[in-house]
Amino acid sequence: MQHAKRQPTAVTTLVPRVLEQLRQASREHQPIDFMTWKRLLGPTRARQAQPASLRRGVLTIHVAHPSLLYELSFERPQLLKALQRLLPERTIEEVSVRIGEVRW
Repeated sequence: MQHAKRQPTAVTTLVPRVLEQLRQASREHQPIDFMTWKRLLGPTRARQAQPASLRRGVLTIHVAHPSLLYELSFERPQLLKALQRLLPERTIEEVSVRIGEVRW
């Protein structure tokens, strides 16, 4: 059986497609949906912070601004308790806040 030869695809064409597929996959697997997040942080702060990942019990939150990083760092214990109350089906043992890309 002979396969038709395909033309090579430029890396500059492939990379944007792969990145978009990864973005879509990460949106599908958000650790927390936006409505729950908005209820937890309030509408203004919720748009400037995003739960980025939940691995081994650590919820990593990306924030858009250093000032919000500072605020949420002090609120981590209360945030953790609220998350555990709102999402009892998830195992969240720690909250990590970092500067990062926020995409809602």
